[in-house]
Amino acid sequence: MFLPKPPPLKPGGRERICRARDLLIKKLAYPPSLRELAEQVGMSHTQLSKGFKAVFGCTVFEYLRKERLSYARMLIEEKSVDLTWIAYESGFCSSSHFAAAFFKAYGIRPSEYRKSLIM
Repeated sequence: MFLPKPPPLKPGGRERICRARDLLIKKLAYPPSLRELAEQVGMSHTQLSKGFKAVFGCTVFEYLRKERLSYARMLIEEKSVDLTWIAYESGFCSSSHFAAAFFKAYGIRPSEYRKSLIM
């Protein structure tokens, strides 16, 4: 079975998509809505969604979650601060939501991951 190829991006589309990604990364904890992000880069939210999937292979939300988890993992490795603080600092609405997302992504709970770094 073969999936249809996504339509090519309009001229300047890739640059706008990359600029949208950069804006997301700068505001991990409080990112703009999809509509706001699209407006900031001069695209419709539909163009942004389709373009993001074409360029990065995932939705805007999936990309944001991966970046938040990556940032949280880096914080766990570099800082000995409370995991609840790390959850909020990396943009998760609760420590339990963060722990569940971290476990789903990495197969280990954040507290266990921290302990594994000490050993």
